Amino acid sequence: MADEKQKHLVFSILEFLQTSINNGTIKSDDAEGVEVAIQCIGEAFGVDLNDSAQAQTYSTKPATLMSIFEVFVNAQKKLGNKVRHKRI
Repeated sequence: MADEKQKHLVFSILEFLQTSINNGTIKSDDAEGVEVAIQCIGEAFGVDLNDSAQAQTYSTKPATLMSIFEVFVNAQKKLGNKVRHKRI
């Protein structure tokens, strides 16, 4: 079973995928497959984007996974290669 940190991450990934469908980043031809993937991943980790209690617990909004990733990439650039090979 997924721990709380994993659920936070998975929820953010699922939000990213759903947003990518909604804003057209993912082509409509591919949307159905990604929606199925969202359901399968959610079930595997015990998270559901449609559960308001889970959204309150796990969502990082107003931050997005992309914005969090951009912060990391920018920090990594400032630190140089020192961070690249360390495990998180």
